[in-house]
Amino acid sequence: MKEKVRDFYTILNCKVGSTPIHLLLKDVRECLTISDSRFMMTPNSENVLGVYRDRNLQKLLEGVDYAPVDSIGLAAAVVYMNQKLPQNHLLRVPVMILQGIYVGLLVLLRPQSLQKRVPVMKGRQLFWELLQIADEKKWRVYLLGGKSDEAERASKIVSEKYKNVAVRFSSGPMLDEKAMPQTQRDRVINDEVLHEISQFKPHLLFVAFNFPKQERWLARHLPELPVGLGMTVGGTFNYVSGRSLLPPKAIEKLGFEWLWRLATEPWRLRRVLNAVVIFPLNVFMYRLSENRS
Repeated sequence: MKEKVRDFYTILNCKVGSTPIHLLLKDVRECLTISDSRFMMTPNSENVLGVYRDRNLQKLLEGVDYAPVDSIGLAAAVVYMNQKLPQNHLLRVPVMILQGIYVGLLVLLRPQSLQKRVPVMKGRQLFWELLQIADEKKWRVYLLGGKSDEAERASKIVSEKYKNVAVRFSSGPMLDEKAMPQTQRDRVINDEVLHEISQFKPHLLFVAFNFPKQERWLARHLPELPVGLGMTVGGTFNYVSGRSLLPPKAIEKLGFEWLWRLATEPWRLRRVLNAVVIFPLNVFMYRLSENRS
């Protein structure tokens, strides 16, 4: 049976990709064209929670073409939301609670079993996979955003590693919460970036303004740009430039990157709580409200 390349689950009103990563990459490799722009984001638990709280953002992201899962917590939510419930309404709540405990134990003890059911790949890993394709196909790539000189540093590393890729970059404008340029100078920079992208016609455009500014910016401008694939990449340039440490492979494989981040970057406490406490609670309450009748 042929699997759909662009198929989705819906978690808290946010599109979440269900397509195996190898099929997604195959589709990009074989079907990407400048005349048909595509939008990719890699949602994690915190992103989905942000979309759930913002109806305008929900509408903007309805047009997303690819949304591969970025976190084990989001994969767990997909598995949990697709568990069967009994016909007896009186049994539904206790069964939901037991199912939540079961999926939570899978996260702690057998995260690989969740990843077998729901494709998971970190955005920073997908970034490198796409660049590998770009190198094979001799594509043009544009890096936009990041802090300070991260885009420039990342572009140098990409150029050194992938000799067949033509790379351009810009730190871009400072954006407000609605992803609009903050000052007149930022408006000028934004226009210059849009003009350069239009002239360069990149096959891949990576946007790193952080969530949700990057999603708002890309959703607004991608339809008017000659770009093959626009992808939001959050802090990826930070990792590529070497300014942020990657978690040990074993910790990442077990799905405990959030715990490692909390230990090494305690200022992330609020974000971690959103991902591992507030998000699961919202998923449970959403499912409960859907099954009351």
